Amino acid sequence: MHFINESLNDAKVTKRVRVVTVHEEFDSITHFNDIAILTLESPIVFTSEISSVCLPLDGSNDQYLNRMATAKGWGRIQEKGKNSEYLRHAAIKIISNSLCRKSYMNNDKIADHMLCTWLSGRDACQNDSGGPLVIEANQSDQKCSWIQIGIDALRGILEYT
Repeated sequence: MHFINESLNDAKVTKRVRVVTVHEEFDSITHFNDIAILTLESPIVFTSEISSVCLPLDGSNDQYLNRMATAKGWGRIQEKGKNSEYLRHAAIKIISNSLCRKSYMNNDKIADHMLCTWLSGRDACQNDSGGPLVIEANQSDQKCSWIQIGIDALRGILEYT
């Protein structure tokens, strides 16, 4: 859905979840591997408004360094502000984990399996956690327009999918 206000939604589907499978290596202290697979009771029907996102190609070890990516979410518009009424996105650059570790005081929170992003004046915000980090797909080797390469976990730090 694009809008929180249900009367304005152009692409909303409500589905019941049959099974929740939490990552077997989830760590509740560090929050590493904070991801789960939701198995729905029935399949999603794709339309011109509702489409899938691809995952990176099997066997890919691309770190996407210096690529522009898009973070999406309904989180706060500004720090300590209200949540957005509509789906927002921010174009941000993927930076190296070593540069990211130098920038964060608590650098032990940045593991090798994470991506870091940064662009002056642009970021995901509070309540965007769990939202996707995507890049545009190369149409020659993908079946969809977007590839999800991460999940917003902490401000500027994203876990690989």
